[in-house]
Amino acid sequence: MKSALLKYVTSVARPTTIDISKVDCFVDYSKVDIGFTTENAVKAVKKNVSDKQLLDFRLSCRNFLKAVVAKLLNKTTVQYPLANNLAFLDPRLISDTDKNKTRLKFVLHLLVQCNRVAESDVDEILH
Repeated sequence: MKSALLKYVTSVARPTTIDISKVDCFVDYSKVDIGFTTENAVKAVKKNVSDKQLLDFRLSCRNFLKAVVAKLLNKTTVQYPLANNLAFLDPRLISDTDKNKTRLKFVLHLLVQCNRVAESDVDEILH
């Protein structure tokens, strides 16, 4: 990914807002970090391999990394509403009482649906 995009990643939830399907999110194929050993191997076989094959190799490396990032972002717990709303437990955000109360209500609603909390206890918990 381009370093300019990564500058704005200031929270855990922020990477999930980046649309990785856009081509302009990623660095040029020639700037993809393929690792020291692989870079040395590419230099060693450069005379025996065409430029098109090197281009295809670097593009496939970038596509692989793109697929891994997409899979990780899709599997992250921040994408799930329960995990996202559990942020009301974060001490750094405790001062925003209205937002925290809304998040707590959402979490309690989910817990009632899963039969983890009795519906009669919700009002007592909220007060």
